[in-house]
Amino acid sequence: MTIKGCDTTDHTLTGATLKANGLAFVCRYVLNALTGTLDKELRATELPEKKAAGVRIVSNWEWAAAPANFRSTGKDHATRCKDRLASLGAPTWAPVYYSIDTPAVAGSYNAYAQGWRDVYPAEQLGVYGDGALFRQLKADGYVTLAWQSMSKSFPGNHHPDGTWNHDGADIIQTGGGSVAGHSVDFNTAVIDNYGGWLQGEEDPNMAVTAAEIAAIANAVWNEKLGSSGPTAAIALQSTYNNVIKLLGEIPTSGGALTDADKDDIAKRVADLLAARLVS
Repeated sequence: MTIKGCDTTDHTLTGATLKANGLAFVCRYVLNALTGTLDKELRATELPEKKAAGVRIVSNWEWAAAPANFRSTGKDHATRCKDRLASLGAPTWAPVYYSIDTPAVAGSYNAYAQGWRDVYPAEQLGVYGDGALFRQLKADGYVTLAWQSMSKSFPGNHHPDGTWNHDGADIIQTGGGSVAGHSVDFNTAVIDNYGGWLQGEEDPNMAVTAAEIAAIANAVWNEKLGSSGPTAAIALQSTYNNVIKLLGEIPTSGGALTDADKDDIAKRVADLLAARLVS
């Protein structure tokens, strides 16, 4: 399975143009570096037009090609990134890749990576760069996703015989080019959940099985019946049906259902049932 996309510094490259050229996602910079001269940052106007085209955005943070390997630096960058994405209207669950755009060996950016983990869970984090680095950061739980640079000068990107080593990469940068006159680098995602997002989209990693829905809804239902009696059971039947319908609309693809997800579902069920009891 492969999904084609690109990365670009050009905010004028629209979702409609990307889609027309067979590209399903675009990697965009979250914020300009203070010392940068290129206006490359993601703009709020891009979110609705790319959603309309069905072209996913992949968030990328690159403040410097080789950021200082300090926990405080990573935490500062992650906080800025999170605040910026919130101001743009990105989903709160949206993953973000931070860039280490320099040859880097395993263990050389652990402090910086820890700073990002102080702000984001590993499930929302990816790293762009050298294969040796991202394989280690993945294995040690600092990130979940990896975006491999197309640079063969990065030692972890190739085997001893010079052939590409894509082990552990979820997005692979494949080469430069253009799309309808816009400069881009092309990329290929090799998994479904590579970190792309659309404005207003529910978290695709919130997986719920039919059995989990029934167990959670029934637990709350039985609790209400125990304190309300059989008359309330008749009155609540339509609400119960609405609850099942509501829960059935929650995405069922992605990772495992977490305790926080279950608590959220139970609260939604309880609120609906409580509202019905009051009425």
